[in-house]
Amino acid sequence: MASVRDLVSQLDALFDVERFAAAEPFRTSLAGLYGPGADRLTGLLPPGWAERGNGLLLQGEGFDRPPCRVACAVFPSGPVLAGVLAAGSRWPVQLLVLHHPACYRTRRGWAPVPPDVLQALGRAGVSIYAVHTPLDLHPRFGVSLNLSRHLGFAVDGPFYETAGPGSPCAGVVASPPQPLGLAEFCRQVRRAVGVTRLDVLRHGTGAVRRVAVVAGGGHTLPGVIQRCVEERCDTYLTGTVVERVPNERWQRSNAAFLAEAASKGVNLVGASHCATEKFGLLALAEHLKGGGWPAEFLPCPRPWG
Repeated sequence: MASVRDLVSQLDALFDVERFAAAEPFRTSLAGLYGPGADRLTGLLPPGWAERGNGLLLQGEGFDRPPCRVACAVFPSGPVLAGVLAAGSRWPVQLLVLHHPACYRTRRGWAPVPPDVLQALGRAGVSIYAVHTPLDLHPRFGVSLNLSRHLGFAVDGPFYETAGPGSPCAGVVASPPQPLGLAEFCRQVRRAVGVTRLDVLRHGTGAVRRVAVVAGGGHTLPGVIQRCVEERCDTYLTGTVVERVPNERWQRSNAAFLAEAASKGVNLVGASHCATEKFGLLALAEHLKGGGWPAEFLPCPRPWG
């Protein structure tokens, strides 16, 4: 039976992680997250990961043994990591595939995984694989694409080229089967993604016919509202609409984003960072199971947490 190492090699090829190495340096982010503890963390990481920000994040003991279980999750939240460690001898997780290498909290921002927890995971035989931008932009497992499909929307085309014409896109333009009032649209989104509330800012006057979809932190994309206008989208569906982290720079950026949406008549619907991104991980878990790897998705118990 193939080992964890073999599966990591397959994931590297599937997501072409080396292609994104230069585009997403992570060392600066580590310093911001961990402060003086960044050097200690770097000592736990495989060579080069701090520059890539994608790929094998932690090599646990038993890396060359066959995997008993693969778990996929959006964030390394406390409940997710506790569940992985608690699996123990019942059916041990040997590879945790994450979309983000740090946990996002709606009112506190990014929270890193403590080095002590990483060490405990490694000793328990758990390796961690993080795949951020390559998953966002993947033509099969992309988080925005799979969110739209789960909603039952027709995908009309790509949205928001990340690096100029012809480059991979952060989202998709999608259409519901028939025009919907904004209240009904929001009811369907809330039910489909499994959240109890949405952030909704109504700026349009007509029905929802054409939607720009960017899962996760789509409120941070420069010029995204203008792109909505250019694509004739009346509504922008993303994870975060209203920035609640008390960071002055983030708040200024969010105020400009909200003002532009209001001035240009684009409805804003936010369904939480975690809940909107989970469908890419669900699709990946199904793919792994189809390839013979025992895999499951670990949900975030508090999407707005």
